[in-house]
Amino acid sequence: MGISDVVILAGGIGERLWPLSTKEHPKQFIKVEEGLSFFQMSLRRAAALKPASSILVVTRREFVDLAADQCREFADSLAAVERSFFEEKIFVIPEPEAKHTAAAIYFACRFIIARQSGSAFSDSGKEHTVLVLTSDHIIKPTEYFLDACESAVRAAQENYFVCFAIKPDFPSTEFGYIQTGARNPDDEAVFDIAAFHEKPGEAAARDYLAAGNYWWNSGMFAFAASFLLEEIQAYAPEIAEAFSVLHGVPKLKTCKKIKIMLAWHGLENAYQKTPAIAIDRAVAEKTKRARCVLAHFEWYDAGSWDAFTGCVPAPDENHVLVQCDDCYVHSDIPVALCGVSGVTVVIKDGKALVLQKGSSPLVQEAVKQMQTILRR
Repeated sequence: MGISDVVILAGGIGERLWPLSTKEHPKQFIKVEEGLSFFQMSLRRAAALKPASSILVVTRREFVDLAADQCREFADSLAAVERSFFEEKIFVIPEPEAKHTAAAIYFACRFIIARQSGSAFSDSGKEHTVLVLTSDHIIKPTEYFLDACESAVRAAQENYFVCFAIKPDFPSTEFGYIQTGARNPDDEAVFDIAAFHEKPGEAAARDYLAAGNYWWNSGMFAFAASFLLEEIQAYAPEIAEAFSVLHGVPKLKTCKKIKIMLAWHGLENAYQKTPAIAIDRAVAEKTKRARCVLAHFEWYDAGSWDAFTGCVPAPDENHVLVQCDDCYVHSDIPVALCGVSGVTVVIKDGKALVLQKGSSPLVQEAVKQMQTILRR
C-alpha cells in the first residue's frame, strides 16, 4: 500500500462520556466490542495496514502505562507472526502536555525522522507516507477502510494533505464539515476540498445534508511527512519554531516488548512554546493542496452519550427495565427503571449520570459543576 508510518492520536479525555470516561481512564481505553477498547480497535486497523516503518501511539504522559498495557494485551491476542510484526512496529510516545492535534502530529513526524536518520531535522521525511488515525471511533468493515486508505496514500504521495470524509446520514451539529469540489479523474473516491466548515447550527446542518456535497470531517489524515513539515513551516511557523529546540534522538525503553519514549532533549521546552491548535486550523484549512477521500465504511464517533448509545450495546447485566421504552443503562451496580422512556443512566465508581436522550451537549456543563462537588 505504501504506508510507512501510522500515527494514532490517543490523548483525549472524553469528558462528554462522564462518568464512564474520566481523566484517569478516558474513553479510548474503554472496552466496547469483542473485548477490545476503542484504542485497541484502532491498533487492529493500524496493524492491518502493515506499515513499513512504525505504529506510533501519541498520548498524554499520564496515560503511557495504560496505553502500553493495552498494546501488550492486543499483541497477546495475535497469532505469532502478526504479534512479532506488531511488536517490531509499535512505539508509545508521550506528550509533556496536551497542545491539540497540530503539535501531536508535528511531534510524531519529527520522531519518525529522528528514529530513521538520527536527527529530527534531516530530509528523510520525503520517504515517509504517514496515516493519522483516531483512537476513539468505530470503523467497519476493515476491508472498506483499507480501500479508502489506498486512495488516501496515493494522493498523499502526490504531496496532498488528505482528509477522510464521511457521508452524513443526519444533520449533525456535532461535527465539522468538508465541502467537496471537483472529483479527481484518476480516482473516483478522491475530491478536491472546496472549503471546511465549523460545527454548524441546526439550519445550516440541514442545508448541508440537502446539498449533497458536504461531508463530516473524520479527523483522520494522510500526507508525506516532509510535505506536512513544509506546510507547518508555511502556515503555522510558530509550531516549527517551538520544536526547533529538539536535539539528538529520543531515548527509549522496552517494557514487555512495547517500546516507550522516555525523554527527548528539548521536548519539554518545545511543548511549553508551541501553540495549542488543531491540525485542521494549522494546515488543512490553509493549504492549497488539500484533498479528501470519500469513505464508504461505517463510521461512528461515539463521543457523546447520544452517539455512544446508538452504536455500543448496553451491558446485559445489572439492570431491569419495567414498562420502559428507549432506555439505556450502563452501570456497575444493580439498577431498576420503571415506566420511563428516552433515558440514559450511567453509574460508574460511585458517580451517576441520568440523561434525557437528546441532551448530550449538557454533559460537559454538568461535569464542570460536578467537579466542585467532588472537590469538597
